[in-house]
Amino acid sequence: MIYFFKAMADFVLPPGLFIILLLALAAYLAKKNQKISVLVAGIAALLWLCSSTLLAKTLVMPLEKMYQPLSMEHLQKIAQADTAMVVLGGGAVLAPDVQGEGTLAGAAANRMLTAARLEHSILASTPIILTGGIVHADGACEAEIAKRQLMQLGIAEALLQTENKSRTTKENAFYTAKIARKQGYKHLLLVTSAWHMPRSVAIFRKACGENITIYAYPCDYIFASEEGINYRDFLPSAAALAWNMLALHEYGGMPVSYTHLTL
Repeated sequence: MIYFFKAMADFVLPPGLFIILLLALAAYLAKKNQKISVLVAGIAALLWLCSSTLLAKTLVMPLEKMYQPLSMEHLQKIAQADTAMVVLGGGAVLAPDVQGEGTLAGAAANRMLTAARLEHSILASTPIILTGGIVHADGACEAEIAKRQLMQLGIAEALLQTENKSRTTKENAFYTAKIARKQGYKHLLLVTSAWHMPRSVAIFRKACGENITIYAYPCDYIFASEEGINYRDFLPSAAALAWNMLALHEYGGMPVSYTHLTL
């Protein structure tokens, strides 16, 4: 019974509610104007598809599977003096936080926590470059918030470098590459969301050139590595709509994001 009520909730709240209203309108128009009725029904079907988890799995999972986290042995091999970890920003909010103001959004927080755990467990004393500035005028500086939170988690301030100018992945890569060349880093370990990693690796490789090796450590997964299909995959969901838009942004940005990196 609990699953029945959960399913019903998907059609009481948007976008399910909008789909029901559109279908009702299409039924109402069926006898008055069949062409308009078909158009409205088609819009409802498209909205349903775009807000389905089934489509989200189809779009997001290939992105998340493109790179796998490095093994402990591999991480230990690259943990050397000319290696730095790079944590990409993913949103921040000017809101109350422990010992300060400003908190990281979900994706950014997951990336930061992954970096902290890597630093404490495997990559001890590895420098960390935190990249991300103020994206919107009413926002917060992602890199500075991440630095404060990492210090509160026990990471030494001397290991943390901030790049607080960037607003896009392209700018993340451009400004980080300048820091890497200045500091003499030959290896960069990217820490970002799994769905964001393919585009990020391509952009960073373009920005850093052949003299700096880019490694990937994806985190912040949306789906498990092996996801079966269940009834909820066919129900409309605001979360699935967001995931689909996110995936389309990643696919759409791949051909253009790293063709020209001059800022």
